[in-house]
Amino acid sequence: MIRKVGLAALLLAVGCLCAHAADISGKWKGKFITPVGINNYVYNFQVNGNVLSGTTLSSDTGPSVVQNGKINGDDLSFTEPAKYNGSPITVTYTGKVMGDKIKLTRTFGPFPPDTFVISRAN
Repeated sequence: MIRKVGLAALLLAVGCLCAHAADISGKWKGKFITPVGINNYVYNFQVNGNVLSGTTLSSDTGPSVVQNGKINGDDLSFTEPAKYNGSPITVTYTGKVMGDKIKLTRTFGPFPPDTFVISRAN
């Protein structure tokens, strides 16, 4: 009996640790400098457990959707399908939640990674 209670308590504790993901649901804004100028972004995120979904809006590439989104604690990742010079591309993001800010790094194609910070919109 004691073994069963101990095992149940352990499983509950592990489940609580694994289930914790930062709640970044809502609107976030940011901008970064590219070789062709400033790119303004709006992200609308939804979090369901460890699944991250939502939409993006870029002043450079227009609207898109968050795909393959994951959030584990304060770490997140997702991809964004977009077009660059008329050709389809996939932008890959990784990030770290820091309260009302998220530090994102994005990569696509042969370009060097961009790192920038977005903030929760009021």
